[in-house]
Amino acid sequence: MMPPHLKLAVILTEIAISAMCRYKNTYKQTLCLEMLEHGFHRSFAEIFGLIKQQADRRLAAGPDSNLWSQHPLTDEPEKLDVMRNQLVEAESAMLLGNVPHSFIVFVGFV
Repeated sequence: MMPPHLKLAVILTEIAISAMCRYKNTYKQTLCLEMLEHGFHRSFAEIFGLIKQQADRRLAAGPDSNLWSQHPLTDEPEKLDVMRNQLVEAESAMLLGNVPHSFIVFVGFV
């Protein structure tokens, strides 16, 4: 059994590392890490895929296109928050069995 003062030191170290990562990482990285830490792997994959898809489309369209002038999702934390909240809510409902199967197939979470 670990002495109480060592338990406290471990907890404080974990908090310090978590706080440092939030300060050091981009908002997108922090958001993705939090989703993975809490077990929302499908939500993470969906957001990560959407960000990559947008970046790929912008690059393919080139700097003279309208897509180039749009802000990337990585620069819009409010949009990322809305997306995360909706996806996590949907994934939670799915994991708890509160969503009809036809809806799950429709949104592609199968």
